[in-house]
Amino acid sequence: MLLVLVVSSLLLAVDGASITVTNNFNNINGNTNNFNSLVANDGGDGVSLAEAIEAASSGDVVEFNIGGGGVAVIDSATALWVDQGITIDGTTQPGYSGSPLIELDGGVACAGADVTLKGLAIHGNNYAVQANAPRLTVLGCWLGFSAAGVFKQTDDQLLLEYATDTVIGGPLPSDRNLVGSGALATIYVLESDGLLIQN
Repeated sequence: MLLVLVVSSLLLAVDGASITVTNNFNNINGNTNNFNSLVANDGGDGVSLAEAIEAASSGDVVEFNIGGGGVAVIDSATALWVDQGITIDGTTQPGYSGSPLIELDGGVACAGADVTLKGLAIHGNNYAVQANAPRLTVLGCWLGFSAAGVFKQTDDQLLLEYATDTVIGGPLPSDRNLVGSGALATIYVLESDGLLIQN
């Protein structure tokens, strides 16, 4: 019995915590020491995606409930920097039924291992998603498109540099991604062994 209890507590620790993004601002004015601190002091305007990413630790999940549901555009001007192994889950936005409702205008740069991007519409100036760390997973995303399905031209939609064991898509229809063409390359791969594309 003691062994079972110990194993259970370890599993709970690995699962990580979750936090809900409640606004589409691109600001950090809350306490981002960790999720609990941010919930307690969000700066008075709710939790932004930038704050949630800053407060996150590896294994944590970022969820969404912006404006009660529907399409929400987060304009970050430059790519959001993700340096922890977190999941950003756009499928949690109320009203999601298979097409992304959370649009990230500015792109995402993944500098941490084990990042998962799920159910998001992502586009940026030079790329939609860039990764230079292992085990990126991209599921059910639109890369190079707005949430309305409007194509957004960029140099490379998916830029993988030393991003080993990256997984793009999966066996289920809901896992598959819509990837627009890039001016230079749709998917640019450099020294990224173990790439699995299941679109």
